[in-house]
Amino acid sequence: MTGAYCAHCGQKVKPLDPTVRELAADTLGEVTDVDGKLLRSVRFLFTRPGFLSREHAEGRRASYVSPVRLYLVSSVAFFAAASLVAQREAMFGLETAPGEAALAVNVQDTFDTWLPRIMFVLVPLCGLCVMAFTRSAHRHYPAHFHFGLHLHAFWFALFALMAPLEWVVSKGVSDAMSLGRIAVLLVYGVVAFRTAYGGGWWRSLGRTLGVFVTYMLLVGLAFAAIVGSALVSGPPVGS
Repeated sequence: MTGAYCAHCGQKVKPLDPTVRELAADTLGEVTDVDGKLLRSVRFLFTRPGFLSREHAEGRRASYVSPVRLYLVSSVAFFAAASLVAQREAMFGLETAPGEAALAVNVQDTFDTWLPRIMFVLVPLCGLCVMAFTRSAHRHYPAHFHFGLHLHAFWFALFALMAPLEWVVSKGVSDAMSLGRIAVLLVYGVVAFRTAYGGGWWRSLGRTLGVFVTYMLLVGLAFAAIVGSALVSGPPVGS
């Protein structure tokens, strides 16, 4: 031992038989450190597009939560918010025919079941899309995968934050908000690509549009498969 950490394995020096006070201090430190890293990561995710990806690629990772964890936290918030928005959409469609309403419920149930699973396939594919449009960066796939995770984390977190507004606005405003989120994501992507991969604004715009269009085609195919599964199964019997 030459300091507070083992030079071989990186483990922090701690008493083998700690007192209650030492245990409490250690627990508090662990909790506040994790919370601090998460809050710091979320702050940079929103205020500095591409910064976390660049920091991770350059090895500066101790001060932030991992891209996977940030994605998981954001996805939990996203799917909870998506459920609220789905309830709001159901309220807009109360006057539909009973059969159509039952089919809509069936489609929503299928989405709720399969979308979280499909995202675990789509996110790695997003990394491949990023890799295809940034070949000049000469980075291995994991770096592009982490960039894709950060893009998804931002999108999910943004949706989760805006979802409560869906309950207090009209259907038209809600649709405008959806278009606004897409515009924000495109602008965010341009800045993120420029920060994480370098290059000029036009090159970053081209990369963003290329990845966005390609990835949306893949997402569209996945959504079509979900809807097709719901239509094949049909509405519940007796509806």
